[in-house]
Amino acid sequence: MAEIAYEHVWKIYPDGTEAVHDFDLEIHDGELMVLVGPSGCGKTTALRMLAGLERSTTDEILIDDEGVDDLDPSFLMDEPLSNLDAKLRVQLRAELVKLHQRLGVTTLYVTHDQVEAMTLGQRVAVLDHGVVQQVHTPSVLYDRPANLLRGVVHREPGNELPARTH
Repeated sequence: MAEIAYEHVWKIYPDGTEAVHDFDLEIHDGELMVLVGPSGCGKTTALRMLAGLERSTTDEILIDDEGVDDLDPSFLMDEPLSNLDAKLRVQLRAELVKLHQRLGVTTLYVTHDQVEAMTLGQRVAVLDHGVVQQVHTPSVLYDRPANLLRGVVHREPGNELPARTH
């Protein structure tokens, strides 16, 4: 098991695109943390940097206080259930939770599916435009979203209100 820390991480590509912006996140030993957000919000980039497949532009990503740049690359799951039919997704979510409970390994799971995030994660980090907007348990995110963007986590499609985040 391991503790993971993103400490003020930025990822800026050579063309100037900021994929991750001052990303700060701690994932506790044995925790199942889910990153959720729309396409292009930085979830996959954050995962790829943790896996050692991309380098951050600034500062550190640590696994048990050791920089990931010093470790061999590893491969992680990025939206593994997205291409499955709804019934199979529900079944596999339940299996993933059971597997995590049995193994107790620190897990970072990336999805754009809000239902998946809320049912899998012990905590959920909501991302938008490369910035962590809110991190908490699913029940707190549902009951007390910090702004309208985060409130979309529990609203039905078509019921969202436009909101500015910056």
